[in-house]
Amino acid sequence: MLGMSADALSVAHRFTRAFNSRDVDRVLKVFTPDAVYHDLFYGRFDGHAGLRRLLEVFETRAGRCHTYREYFDRTAVLLAVGIAPAAVARIAAQRPSVQLSLLEQSPLSR
Repeated sequence: MLGMSADALSVAHRFTRAFNSRDVDRVLKVFTPDAVYHDLFYGRFDGHAGLRRLLEVFETRAGRCHTYREYFDRTAVLLAVGIAPAAVARIAAQRPSVQLSLLEQSPLSR
């Protein structure tokens, strides 16, 4: 019979309940202190400190979002859309980090 073991299913259920509670400390209790979390979009996070960084992307103040961080693997995205590996390497070398900001009157908002 294929499927998850009872132990894995128990962990998955505890993770789901903890995640839905929006309690980061409760979520971290599901993971071992040296856990490695691989997210297909956000990348790899190591240990409780790394997981906390992933799970606390919203900082709130008075019930509203104050700071939001989004993480992604730019190299993987560029490769996935078909850009040649050599070109991706040049892009990464020239711009090791990227900041985007939207203009008030961008062509897309007209």
